[in-house]
Amino acid sequence: MPFQMIRRSPTASDCRQRLHQIHEEVETLERRLSQLKYGEQRVKEHLDGLVLASSPIGKVSEDILREIFFHTLPDDEERRVPWASSSIRRTVAPMLLCFVSKKWREVAMRYSSLWGFLRLLVPPRHELEEAEDIGPQFAGETAADTELAVKSFLTRWREMTKVSPLKLELILNCNRDPRFPSQLFSAIDFRRITSLSLCRVPIAPLHTLQPGSFPLLEDLIIHLFTPPDHRWDGWGPILAFLECPQLRRVAVDKLVSKGHTTIILPITQLTHLIVRSASWEYFIDYMEKCPKLQYMHLVVPSNRERSSLTARQGTWDWPSLTRLSIDCTSNPPDAYPFLLDHIDLSRLKSLQIFEAGLRWANGLEDTFLQRIHSMTSLERLSLRCSEEYEMEDALELFDYTPTITTLEITAQPMDDQYREVYERLADLFNSLTSSPDILPRLHTLILELACGSIGNLEASVLDFIESRSSTEAQTRLRRVVLRITRGAFTLPVNQSVCIPELQSDGEEGGLIVELMDVPPEGNKYYKKTNWIINDLELGWPEVADLFTVGEVMAGRLQ
Repeated sequence: MPFQMIRRSPTASDCRQRLHQIHEEVETLERRLSQLKYGEQRVKEHLDGLVLASSPIGKVSEDILREIFFHTLPDDEERRVPWASSSIRRTVAPMLLCFVSKKWREVAMRYSSLWGFLRLLVPPRHELEEAEDIGPQFAGETAADTELAVKSFLTRWREMTKVSPLKLELILNCNRDPRFPSQLFSAIDFRRITSLSLCRVPIAPLHTLQPGSFPLLEDLIIHLFTPPDHRWDGWGPILAFLECPQLRRVAVDKLVSKGHTTIILPITQLTHLIVRSASWEYFIDYMEKCPKLQYMHLVVPSNRERSSLTARQGTWDWPSLTRLSIDCTSNPPDAYPFLLDHIDLSRLKSLQIFEAGLRWANGLEDTFLQRIHSMTSLERLSLRCSEEYEMEDALELFDYTPTITTLEITAQPMDDQYREVYERLADLFNSLTSSPDILPRLHTLILELACGSIGNLEASVLDFIESRSSTEAQTRLRRVVLRITRGAFTLPVNQSVCIPELQSDGEEGGLIVELMDVPPEGNKYYKKTNWIINDLELGWPEVADLFTVGEVMAGRLQ
């Protein structure tokens, strides 16, 4: 019988020894792999630099390169990404420029004006998962940790911008800890800020800022977070913006809270004022002193206080007012805009009305129409309506606005009621088609439909366009803009369609179809801001945060 070797099974000691040898080999290989990867990265960076240096763009002087960098900055639409900070995202300039080459990074970091705008959104801690490209992660275990991270970032931003003018949008969520941020403002150089947006910012730090803190400030947006136990009678109003010699445009959440003034503004120098909520008491005491006011947006307050204030109201002198926007949605059915009774409307060129029906009692309907009729210089009328708006009211309104040349209608019903609203709009355009004497000077129509299939409305709109394709110059419809959601209209989209009947001699006309996407937050948030985004004459898209930041954050967390 041949000899056979007997193999014994390895013991635990043998296994441990072998495992130790494997770990040593793995660590050696990992160190070597790390060295090779580091070397690979260095060689790649050097190669990229050589390729860039030999290319035409690599031979451009630093001054020209800086000018090119400046023109790569995102426009208003590109930088206003929902739930994202701006100017600090790796996928957007200027941060994107820093990852091209070492030279580009050095040039970009030295160019302080490139970093002058910052939109910084600090989401709620532990409640919002951010995408990788929205900016730095500020979530901490405690409010103090989060505040320290934000403060360090703002300090670095201040150093990078050196002495350049600054534009800052700071959007916070203070619902979980109203004390945050207690020391955050110390990292901001307010003396260099020309445009400031503070949304959901706690009230207490603003009380520490003295008048004169913002010598260069031109635009201000402020949406306060006020704790339930805040006592305005003890703290008094915010005075930080009282002495701002350059301040011209202000958008504010509220001017009065619990019967007390929240903020004192240099009202006599303002040209634009947007107020999300107001009180007639404030208007009586302050608003008659607006000699330079050109644009006003007001959410009409409740009129229950009207009876006690009638004797104190007179006619205000607003000689420069040319654009007025009135939101009547907050206090139906008593939301009559008494503001119209106390200003001279003869110079008004643009009027925007949200949900203004004509069904007021006590003769207010006739009063309203007479005030509309006094707008003898009116050129543009914008109507924002949802399921509550009666189209018969619009026809009656048109009888009193024969001078308008531009009509804008925005239909923004809730998802389950858009069919009814669109049917009413179809009836409205049918009536306009059969009555050419209504709006005889109209040459521009803008129709915005926020959601859903529009059914018979398409045919009604096209019939109206055809009916207004007259050869008479004064009654010819020259330009039509349709803002619709995808799939809602059968016409060609994203281009200007040449319709000979819409062309006027020597002027650009035609039919323009613009596609819109309903945001993930839903129509109830979208409709609060699209009028701001689309208002090119206002040119202030940052105001959208004033109307949505609180609600959108709350909705996103549900």
